[in-house]
Amino acid sequence: MKYKHLAAALIFLVLTLILTNPLALHVWNVVEDKQDGLLNTWIVAWVGHALTTDPLHLFNANIFYPYPNTLAFSEILIPQSVLALPFTLATNNPIFGYNLALLAMLWLDAFAMYLFVYDVTRRAEAGWIAGALYAFNPFNLGNFAQMQLLTLGFLPLALLMLRK
Repeated sequence: MKYKHLAAALIFLVLTLILTNPLALHVWNVVEDKQDGLLNTWIVAWVGHALTTDPLHLFNANIFYPYPNTLAFSEILIPQSVLALPFTLATNNPIFGYNLALLAMLWLDAFAMYLFVYDVTRRAEAGWIAGALYAFNPFNLGNFAQMQLLTLGFLPLALLMLRK
């Protein structure tokens, strides 16, 4: 990896930790808000549980009994859940896994946009600015508990792959 890309990755890691303060200090036991944050933590925990115990019945979540396929009533969050799964399994703490996945998605937003803009312009500075604006804008930080809204890093990666 080029040093400028490594520097950008580290810059975005520091920005993620600073701009989401105090979450980085409490990833073990705090969610951003008590509604969407707890719902998304449950979804991430359920998907991880279902993938490791009975993946064919992923959508038969333990909510809204007796209705079947109740996970389909909300966001599914499979990529985020897969990212959180090793941390949740290692610690038996779904809040920790959820928070790490949340921070990782914000970091991915910034770094992916940096890579895309760098590929277009060949200017690291342009990528830094674009990545910071793309990830840490008021909309994203204002909707921080909605992990599904922060998972935008795959869009610039898709555009980058289309360019290649």
